[in-house]
Amino acid sequence: LSVHTINPTIVPFILISSPNLVHLRVEFLFNTIPIFDSAPSLRNHPLKHFILSDPYHKLSFNHIYTLLAFIPNVDRIELNFLCKIPLIRFLHSLLKRLQYLNRFDCNIDDASNDKITDIQTIQQVHSCFYRIQCSTNDFHFRTFTTESKKCFFFEIKTK
Repeated sequence: LSVHTINPTIVPFILISSPNLVHLRVEFLFNTIPIFDSAPSLRNHPLKHFILSDPYHKLSFNHIYTLLAFIPNVDRIELNFLCKIPLIRFLHSLLKRLQYLNRFDCNIDDASNDKITDIQTIQQVHSCFYRIQCSTNDFHFRTFTTESKKCFFFEIKTK
């Protein structure tokens, strides 16, 4: 199921209404309102694959962390967002929520003050993070990505 939305609260409602859902892709739009109003109580949904794309940088760490609480059985996650806390802290928090995680894909812009933690340290946090790469632009802005033949943000054409 793929959803484009302006409201993060819709995610738990989708999960409640689709108890057998195994794959969910949510893209947050430009006019997203980043608040959780009256999110339903939901724990232990069997969702296995979750894709979250926030290309307009509307969600905070707390929003994403709250969403992860609804889907503890996810074993594959793909994330596209602006991370305002150190990535290593985010990854440790992710692992606390998703104990079955074995595949991690990302395109994460790092807006934190952490410019010291190197990519090797990040890759060593968990085996599913070994594919993370880091690029730095001229302004020392870091972007963390994983590469795959078919990425969820765009398709890479190969001969």
